Amino acid sequence: RKAFRGYDSTEVDALVHKVSQTIESLLAENQKLKEELERNRLQLDRSETDANAIRETMVLAQRAAEEARANANQHAALILEEARSGAMAERVSNQQRVSELRWEYEKVRQEKEHFIEEYRSLLQRQLRAIADPLPAYAVVEGAVVDRAVNESVPLKVAAKV
Repeated sequence: RKAFRGYDSTEVDALVHKVSQTIESLLAENQKLKEELERNRLQLDRSETDANAIRETMVLAQRAAEEARANANQHAALILEEARSGAMAERVSNQQRVSELRWEYEKVRQEKEHFIEEYRSLLQRQLRAIADPLPAYAVVEGAVVDRAVNESVPLKVAAKV
């Protein structure tokens, strides 16, 4: 064996070889860890990007929901107002119709009363005419007198009648 300043060259070579393998192994492991770190950073960046996108989407969804709720409330208020206006118009129309019907009823009632009075008067004249043997009409001073109602009509007009 050869020795150099007290070191066995085979042992030194073996040690150098072993250290060299350890260094290569550590360098390979370091490279592997660096690559894994880079992958993890990329994944973390993607996750953060995804998280930001999700946050933004949630904010947009919340705004859209609030807008939809506001629009629905506004639409409901418009529908309610239209319904109230329609109900009020219908009520006014119905009140007007009731008033018209009451007026018509009163008019018909008055006409009925007038007809009953006229008919009663006619019947009374007829009953008096039946009960009285004298003629119902007489000529007095140039006029025809209806004795039942005590009305006189000039003779010229009576002749035309």
